[in-house]
Amino acid sequence: MTLQFDRASYEIYDSGTLTITATADSGETDNYVYGELLFSGAGLLNPVVTQTPLESLGGSLPWLVGSSPCETTVATGAATSCVVINQIVGFLDTYPVTNTPLVIATVTFTVQPAGLDYFIDVSWRQDDFHFFGASEPAGACATVFAMDVPGAIGCPIPEPASGALLAFGLLGFGAARHRRRA
Repeated sequence: MTLQFDRASYEIYDSGTLTITATADSGETDNYVYGELLFSGAGLLNPVVTQTPLESLGGSLPWLVGSSPCETTVATGAATSCVVINQIVGFLDTYPVTNTPLVIATVTFTVQPAGLDYFIDVSWRQDDFHFFGASEPAGACATVFAMDVPGAIGCPIPEPASGALLAFGLLGFGAARHRRRA
């Protein structure tokens, strides 16, 4: 499952699309799929979620698409989360899907400013993702263009690199100390 913005950066009040692409083509079976996305950073105004139904048995058994509600903040009207995958095929029997990979959902939106947060960060709601036994996939981030805004915050940079640099530095100190003793 992948999340992909239609571009890497947006300006305030631009329209955009987030595409969710799914793959389940290894014979996995299930009877429902569900996933909710959380939004942080700049606000998403008027998000509209569109789902593409999964199919089983060569297309003769379409999955039923459920609702895709979005929660918004009262103060700004910006979305904080949206259900983007909500489909069911049966209550007891499980089926493999036959039409993946496919764009299972899209979210169209308008970018709204939110303080000094000049990014749109999207992640899956923890422990609320169900797609053929897959673990929660990675999220996505897009920059909201801000011309010379002091203190503007862009997409978060992953921190594992800092830990690796620290580890290499400590190894270097240890090696230098070891050489002095020898």
